[in-house]
Amino acid sequence: MNNNISLAWFQNFSEQFTRIKYSVHEMQQNNFIRVLLSILIIIFPLYIIVYRKNRKREKNLPTFPIVSHFHKATVKSYTFLFILIFWLALATFSDSVNFGIVTIIILTVVVIIIAITNEVNELLIGIFSIYTFIVVFYPHAEKYLKSKKDLKWKIRFIYFFVVCKNVVTNIHTKMNPGNRGALLDSFARAYITSNCFLLASVLLFIPIRIKLRLSSKKLSSLQNYVLRQANFLAIVKCIYIPLIYISAAYYPEKFVDEQWYVACKVWDCYFTAVLIQVSYLATNIRNLASLFNPSRLCTMCSCCSCCKSSRIDPQVGTVPIQVVSGNVT
Repeated sequence: MNNNISLAWFQNFSEQFTRIKYSVHEMQQNNFIRVLLSILIIIFPLYIIVYRKNRKREKNLPTFPIVSHFHKATVKSYTFLFILIFWLALATFSDSVNFGIVTIIILTVVVIIIAITNEVNELLIGIFSIYTFIVVFYPHAEKYLKSKKDLKWKIRFIYFFVVCKNVVTNIHTKMNPGNRGALLDSFARAYITSNCFLLASVLLFIPIRIKLRLSSKKLSSLQNYVLRQANFLAIVKCIYIPLIYISAAYYPEKFVDEQWYVACKVWDCYFTAVLIQVSYLATNIRNLASLFNPSRLCTMCSCCSCCKSSRIDPQVGTVPIQVVSGNVT
């Protein structure tokens, strides 16, 4: 009996490993996937360079943990993603069941980490958008975000909340294996709710802009940074989520069970990672342009001993996150 269970278990892993290798082979031949990976590879070094140039001044801001969190989350996602890509590339040359088991474990762990990190990023973008709305209309509320320590604990609490939500959902799934329809409906409701929350937080910037235009106030660079993230993310979600739903409706055989949900989550992870970097670079557009200034290109090359290191003036860190009458201080 035990031998039969073990044999079935290994056969199941072997079949999954075979499907993974087939999927990897297809992705290697897909030019669209190559373009997406190229975008990730090109934008990441620019983001890191500009962030490091700004980091010294940004550390003095009470809201630095937010910028720091997005940076750490992006670096973490990239690290695990490229570890996974490297391992999957090795997996295509192996037929060992043990290697396949390790591959499935690594794939599962990386997917869970990136998915949780993405959920936290989206939730944090929405929460900070709401916070910006409160600060603009009720400036005294800013005192609740003065402490870096408190802000770090709030971010940790968001991680705790997201992890608990996913643990409870998976436990519920395991306890009700036969009720697939109800579980898929719960996934759909949870996903729609989270996206409605993000969209609602984006819509808050309409009254914010009206208020600032009437009062001649300005948003800080950090607030503009999060504004761009929320706007860009909401726009791309409004494009690809309906397309996935339409595709699932017209081609149901390609979106069996929760595959539509997986497709949405994959695109969420990709665009959130990209748009965090694009938003940061857009907020620091002058810094980005200065990187391509011929007079400063030598600072990017460590072998140019004749050139002194040129420092890029930070943009996000130059303006504290306060909205006061007339100007931002």
